Amino acid sequence: MDGNLSTSVSRETYDRLAIYAYELAVWQRKINLIGSGTVDDIWSRHIEDCFQVAEIVPDGARVIDIGAGAGLPGLIIAICLAERGSEQSRSSVQLIESSGKKCAFLRAVIAKLNLPEPLAVKVDNRRIEMALPDVAGCDFLTARALAPLSDLLSFRLLLNDSNTISLLQKGSLWREELAEAKKIYNFEYDAIPSKLNPDGVILKIGTVEKR
Repeated sequence: MDGNLSTSVSRETYDRLAIYAYELAVWQRKINLIGSGTVDDIWSRHIEDCFQVAEIVPDGARVIDIGAGAGLPGLIIAICLAERGSEQSRSSVQLIESSGKKCAFLRAVIAKLNLPEPLAVKVDNRRIEMALPDVAGCDFLTARALAPLSDLLSFRLLLNDSNTISLLQKGSLWREELAEAKKIYNFEYDAIPSKLNPDGVILKIGTVEKR
């Protein structure tokens, strides 16, 4: 099932999302990209969930997706930026993933998506702590199902851009993770309710400083 996306995005974007869903299901038989119990619900559990993050990211944004894994939300953001982008747009998405097998999946899917220039989508096969200090500029940092919030904020501090906004998808334990992170870091946040998970949120976090 593709939920409501077939009527809320262009045909070209929908087709790209469908290609992604198909390739994800095929590659899941070879390597573990998503939870085995969610394969039959790729659209609702994964694509539509990440589409919520993509809606927040404006045209022209530079996005870093850490622990990209199956490209969630990074590739969904890239597909949506392709729809909104103009010829003058300089949108970019960098997918940081340490697993070579998962990077092979990401590159294979990107090759089939036929994303238009000048949108730049790069797969970075390095550990997060090695890749982030090399990032020249980043408007948004994204992560999904990667690590506790305290760890994600420690990664955020590796960036040399104080204006970067973090968009972090969290489930039912987000309040507990927030309380633990507040013991270590000073930061302001918005908790954007998930449209699909009544217990989930997208944490939108700006400047982060260690206490």
